[in-house]
Amino acid sequence: MKVLVVDELLSDGRTGATLNFSGTETDVIPLESGPTLALAEVVTQDEWSKPGRGSACPLGTQQVVRVTWTGGVRLPNQADLSDTERALYRVTVERPDGSREEIAPAALAELEDNDNNHFLCLDTTDPAVSITFPAGHLVDPNLDLNPETLIIVTNSSAAGTK
Repeated sequence: MKVLVVDELLSDGRTGATLNFSGTETDVIPLESGPTLALAEVVTQDEWSKPGRGSACPLGTQQVVRVTWTGGVRLPNQADLSDTERALYRVTVERPDGSREEIAPAALAELEDNDNNHFLCLDTTDPAVSITFPAGHLVDPNLDLNPETLIIVTNSSAAGTK
C-alpha cells in the first residue's frame, strides 16, 4: 500500500522555504514494524546552523545529512540518543578517486527537540551516498524496536548510484 498526496499539502515554513508535497508518495508500513529511516538529505550550512533546532553540530562540521525516521525515535528507556548511537550510524561516502568508505558521523545534532529528525555532522566534504543503522537500538512511540534500515542520500552528487 502507498499514500499519495494528490492536492496541495504545504509545510509550515518555520525551518526554511515552504514546501509543497503534492505528488509525493510513500509506502505504508505496518505499525508494529518499528521505526525506519524514511529520508536522508544533505542540508545547507544556512539550514543546519539556524538556532532553535535542538542541539547543534560542533564547529568544524563540514557537511550535514538530515535523517528522518518514520516515527519519533528514542532509546528504549525513553532517553534521547547519545554518543553510543552516533557510532551506530554508518555513512557511506564517495572519495575523490571513486572509492567508497563507511564512516561514523563526528557528532549528532538536532536532538532534544522531540521530533523524528537527526543531523549527522560529518567531518568530510566527500559526498554522502547512503546511511545505515542497525536493528534493535531505537523505539517508536509504541515501543517497537527498529529493524535494520538503509536509505540513499538525496541532494548529493553521488546519490542514487550503486
